[in-house]
Amino acid sequence: MLPMTREHPTGRPEDLVPESASLLSKTVTDVDDALLAEAQLLLGIITESDTVNLALASLITEHRREDAVESQLRRYQAGQFASLHHTLGGRS
Repeated sequence: MLPMTREHPTGRPEDLVPESASLLSKTVTDVDDALLAEAQLLLGIITESDTVNLALASLITEHRREDAVESQLRRYQAGQFASLHHTLGGRS
C-alpha cells in the first residue's frame, strides 16, 4: 500500500502519526475529558497522546479522501473519463 499523501489519500490514519519522538512537541491544551475517554474506548488506545494523535490523523485522512473524491468528480464532470466507457465496450 502506498504511504498516505495528499495525492494518495487512501490508507490508514495511523500512517500519519509520527513514530519519531523528535517530531513530537509538548502541547498543553484543554480537552473534554468525556470525549477523550470515549475516544480512548473506541480506539482501544491507552495514552491520551496516542488518542489525540490518531484523532488528528483521522481528521486529516477524512479531508484528504473528500478532496480526492471531489477531484475525481470534477474530472468526471469535465468528461475526462468519457473514453473509458468505450474502452470497456460500453459496459456500465
